[in-house]
Amino acid sequence: MSSQTDKLIDELSRTLEPAVPLRHPFVRAAAWTGGGLLYVTLVVMFMTRDGVLAMPWSDVPFALQQLAALASAGTAAAAAFSLTVPGRGRRPLLAAAAAAGVWLGLVVSGCIRDWMIAGDAGLALRSDWACVIGIPLTAVLPALALTVMLRRGAPLVPRMTTATGGCAVASLASLAMCVAQPHERDIVVLVWHGATIAAMSVLAGLAGRSILHWTHLTAAAGAAIAFAIVSPTGAAQQPARQASAPVVNVQALGPQVGARIPDFTLVDQNGATRTLRSLMGPKGLMLVLFRSADW
Repeated sequence: MSSQTDKLIDELSRTLEPAVPLRHPFVRAAAWTGGGLLYVTLVVMFMTRDGVLAMPWSDVPFALQQLAALASAGTAAAAAFSLTVPGRGRRPLLAAAAAAGVWLGLVVSGCIRDWMIAGDAGLALRSDWACVIGIPLTAVLPALALTVMLRRGAPLVPRMTTATGGCAVASLASLAMCVAQPHERDIVVLVWHGATIAAMSVLAGLAGRSILHWTHLTAAAGAAIAFAIVSPTGAAQQPARQASAPVVNVQALGPQVGARIPDFTLVDQNGATRTLRSLMGPKGLMLVLFRSADW
């Protein structure tokens, strides 16, 4: 980096405040899940007379299903937060998928148990429109909180991020409905709750670009740069600095068109060592260098 580049960066950033690094995605997910669990408790207390403690927690399959639903919500939230941090990879999605698979397996095993006990009557499907309507309504507040937290990151894949977040809030709301109104047959949970969670995840994914758009980020960055340039406290308006600052030809900074990139050996976001020769393909190479939001 040339001395002129250093001076330009110093002048533009002199009046700016450093950005506060985001906490680890799992820490943010734990905070959201903890707040969501408190919210679920309040919802159950509002919908029932006896509250959470009166639920059939001694029924081991019922308790395991609710714990799996909570784990599914937490891991899906962690995956959504990880997707807003460039370079973290998508491994948390595997944990979210595993937790959802555990919940689905417990519900299916409950359906098989009901069939073995009651025969075909154990798989008799009844309508459950109360939960189909109640799950989206219960998910409104957790969804708003999750959206605000996700918008603080860098939503490079907004649709996948909101789809994963939609699964998180839907799983949390499904947990609230199951605890507030325990179902006699698990087939009801499998069909109605499962379909509602899937529909909410798909709809959230389709609306991803509208929910996590970059307009607010680019507008804030533009306002900050404009303030740094034209503010009376900025570098461009201070007579002393303006008199002593050299004229910088911005077009002459950085690599020029047609210049050859020097050979390098760098470590990528996964810890693997990369060289220019190992990355170069038959059609060339697009090289992007960035700083992760949590570095």
